Amino acid sequence: MAPPREIDLPAANKIFVDREAPQLVFEKAVFAVPNDRAIMRVFYGVGGQGKTELCKELMRKTEPSGDHSYAFLRRAVLDLHGKVKTEPDLLLIWIRNAFAEVDIAFPCFDLALAVMWEEKRREQPFPTLTKPWLGRAIAVPGDTAKEAMGDAVASLIPGAGFVLKRLGTWAIEKSKREYLLRTREVLQKIYHNSEFIPAYEISKLLP
Repeated sequence: MAPPREIDLPAANKIFVDREAPQLVFEKAVFAVPNDRAIMRVFYGVGGQGKTELCKELMRKTEPSGDHSYAFLRRAVLDLHGKVKTEPDLLLIWIRNAFAEVDIAFPCFDLALAVMWEEKRREQPFPTLTKPWLGRAIAVPGDTAKEAMGDAVASLIPGAGFVLKRLGTWAIEKSKREYLLRTREVLQKIYHNSEFIPAYEISKLLP
């Protein structure tokens, strides 16, 4: 049988209508997100299946200017194509940065990461953080915008003067100190008996 001629083929539909099952999974996940948490959905598989287009469509559907039922949602996309995915810590940092781009703050994560990095990876360059809460630099004397991280944490957590020894070379913007105060209970998970817990245990808490 001769192949069909181009004029006999149906017109191509340029509107995204495929992937109904993954879209439904996404929609169910969106409305199940707790107020104080995030939910991740991972789309994976061999190339050419339409994962990238699916993500584009989901982002389009949930734009703030679109369907008002998604108005509460702050969404981020992380494309892992071409990234070396052998470092769990780096994967968490990529996820953190993707959410930070949409103004979700991670002071506790950043602090725990700094402590872990000082102990476990000190010889390696510290990864680039989007909208970071911490900087690896001593606060400049007289700089009212920043203070030594060790001072900030020690003043928030009673009996945490030991922090000065480990985080004295990190600085934090004073405007962000109040957020650390509100999340003090979470910060307390990374130390025990006036000592930071081991770096490998902090790694487990980062997610």
